Amino acid sequence: MIMYVESLRTLSIVSVVNNLSKIYEICVFYKYRLPIQVSNSIFEHLKHSNYSSLSNDDLMFFSSNVVTLTNVSFCEKQIAVVKNFEFLRDHPIEILDIKDINELEGIIVNINPRSLRKLSLRHCLTTIEQTRHLGEFLKRCCNLECLDLSFNSEIGENLILAFDGLRSSCAMLKKLDLCFCEINGKNAQYLGRLLRNCEKLESLDLSLNCISDDGFRAVRDGFRLSCLNLKKLYLSHCSINDLQTMCLGSLLQNSKNLESIDLSLNQDLKMGFKDVCYGLKLSNCRLRKIDVSLCLLNEQQAYNLADLLQNLTDLEELNLGFNTGMESGFKAICTSLRSSFLKLKNLYVNNCSLNRGQVQYLGNLLKNCKYLHFLYISYDMRIHNEFNKLCHILINSCQRLGTLKISYTSRTHMKQPCLGKLILTSAYPEHSVLEYKLQFHKDFTDVFKDFSLLL
Repeated sequence: MIMYVESLRTLSIVSVVNNLSKIYEICVFYKYRLPIQVSNSIFEHLKHSNYSSLSNDDLMFFSSNVVTLTNVSFCEKQIAVVKNFEFLRDHPIEILDIKDINELEGIIVNINPRSLRKLSLRHCLTTIEQTRHLGEFLKRCCNLECLDLSFNSEIGENLILAFDGLRSSCAMLKKLDLCFCEINGKNAQYLGRLLRNCEKLESLDLSLNCISDDGFRAVRDGFRLSCLNLKKLYLSHCSINDLQTMCLGSLLQNSKNLESIDLSLNQDLKMGFKDVCYGLKLSNCRLRKIDVSLCLLNEQQAYNLADLLQNLTDLEELNLGFNTGMESGFKAICTSLRSSFLKLKNLYVNNCSLNRGQVQYLGNLLKNCKYLHFLYISYDMRIHNEFNKLCHILINSCQRLGTLKISYTSRTHMKQPCLGKLILTSAYPEHSVLEYKLQFHKDFTDVFKDFSLLL
């Protein structure tokens, strides 16, 4: 079997991996110690090789004073390669990433908790014993900055054991990821207590958790005093209702450093969405990214969002995708975005069923978006002429456009040769993307008529 290497560095690592015993003897004899980056690379390459398992000589190499490991990751397929984890005791592991592994105890028992800064245990917890063991381990992780427990929904309310342990060592915690963890009921109460002590937390992900009203209030009350440093908040697909949006709005008033908020796939926001926008407005935060895609925003909610946007001068990304009921509120959004057109880089307005008037307002906005890099829009025969004008606006204004993504929602044959000209004038034509849906391949002849000039 022929193996290809992509660089001299990779070739060097392959040579070391295939001669660990010899390299070990050389390093010991000359008292060499491999750099940390090289040590981590050797270990990573060894895990992805075709070894059935590591020999005792291989483990001696990693348990010696020849190498220093700081970054270690394991997935289910790699456990068979590394069967004995005692060698990890000799290393100041700072980053531990484990995914889809049930043998959790055998790994973390050999990790020095005081050196750990980042811990990721995605889809690893299935029993109460594992969670209890993790809780005891977290009590000693006094320097932990990032914790990812996402996709551990099987453990349910027993996650409180991990929260209870983390309360003793969360003083340095900056990022907490609890996506799809069944945060509800009792464990939501415990999470609220935990968040009271997370004064340095900058990123919180609670996506894919259908939290009850009482649980949502508990999280809000616990987080109220420690949200001052929060920069990123992810609440995608949380089934947030009208009452919860009111709670969220009151919390966001204190989030003065918030830069990114994800509320996508919450389709029951109703009147409470106004409270969210008002809370963000009162906080005077410098939002850079807003995602409200698939939220079924209506006309009034679009106006609420527009009222917020007119105060944002640093917005870099806005996702409005799949909101088809914004009506005249979309025009207000386009008008308000003029406050941040010099910073706007990514704009998603796909599958919004835009009419001619809305496309015209979008065109007026794009005339000023000199630094726009990514645009995702949908084409429909109803807006044929306006879409053509939009392309010409992009040609003349958006010289930094790197990616143009277009979804087609009409089966009707389309002729848009201006797209080829648009790609030709793009600053980065090699990155341009056309997502072509529900069309016949023969249409490409018309779409890329001008594009033939590149040949």
